[in-house]
Amino acid sequence: MSARLPRFTSPDQEAEFWGRVDSVDYWDLFHETDAPLELAPALVRVIDQRSSSKRRVSLYLEAWTVRLARALADREGVHPHDVFRRWVEEGIRARRGK
Repeated sequence: MSARLPRFTSPDQEAEFWGRVDSVDYWDLFHETDAPLELAPALVRVIDQRSSSKRRVSLYLEAWTVRLARALADREGVHPHDVFRRWVEEGIRARRGK
């Protein structure tokens, strides 16, 4: 069974939600339609930023590191990728400060 979508109070809130979750988790909720699709400007910006500014990398990590990231992600209500990304960015900032 797929996850349920939250109720959004604004297009910006919806854009922020889709900017941090994986749509695959909600795949069963989508259906085909012939209706034209109009995206909120904020969502278009998020899509453009994600598609042009990030690159995929593969890392082999210790099992405990992955478990910790998943536990933190569950506690924060985010995807584990967000935790890994934050750790990498914090590490880079810390190295720059030295």
